[in-house]
Amino acid sequence: MSKLPDITEYTKPLTQELLSSAQNMAEQMDLSSLDGILSIGNNALSNVGDVSSELVSVALETDLDSALDEITKVAKHVTKFSRMLRHGKALSKPNSKERIGDAYDILKIELARVSANLDTNRRSLIRSISLLEDINEQNLHIFQTISVTLEACKYHISQCDLQEMDPNLMHRLEMKLSDLETSQLVCQQTATQIFLLRDSAIALLDRINSINDNIFPLWTTQVALALGISTMTEGKASTASAYSAISEATRSLTDEITTTGKCIADTHKAIVILKA
Repeated sequence: MSKLPDITEYTKPLTQELLSSAQNMAEQMDLSSLDGILSIGNNALSNVGDVSSELVSVALETDLDSALDEITKVAKHVTKFSRMLRHGKALSKPNSKERIGDAYDILKIELARVSANLDTNRRSLIRSISLLEDINEQNLHIFQTISVTLEACKYHISQCDLQEMDPNLMHRLEMKLSDLETSQLVCQQTATQIFLLRDSAIALLDRINSINDNIFPLWTTQVALALGISTMTEGKASTASAYSAISEATRSLTDEITTTGKCIADTHKAIVILKA
């Protein structure tokens, strides 16, 4: 897998190829007329707002409230199940074993339902991450175009006799340069938002993958085996061993759910910031 782009892409100096493009652009610039100055970088400047709009659209389409609700519900079921064990004492009573078995079956069904819903969120996150990569590519292209335009302006100015330039045109040129520098900064700030949301989404995707592919199956298997052993064997040693296995598996599940819930909340905060 190739390395994902990061904010350093927006801080690197212009490549030799881009510097050559800037010089070619400078040779074609007309700073002797108002129209020539006003037309500098207009295409790139007009696209800056479009990138921000696309980013907000992705944020609006990413709804993680349901995923957070599902994780919270499962956490409550797991906590309730853990309390039923009462340090293994419940496993030594036949009637309690049946009750615990029923609770396990209910929780297993709940996990399957949540797993299906999280899978839907996983597909949505993959789509969002892909869109964010596309938006960043577009944003980076605009940023580089503005940077080349600024370099071209500076090069052209260095070749001119500013003493002979009309003061009004000089003022307009200064305003244009200020607009370009502001838009350049906006692109960098947009990139920070893109990477914040993308990295949060990737972290959340990893958590969901871990829960669906590893934690849920591991928990159901360990608890089923432990309950089976404690039911077939009445010895204290086997009961204690079964309780230990269930507790360890449940603790891992609880920790994973808690971490994923926090990850969802962090991603949700990033989305809220973009929506504001």
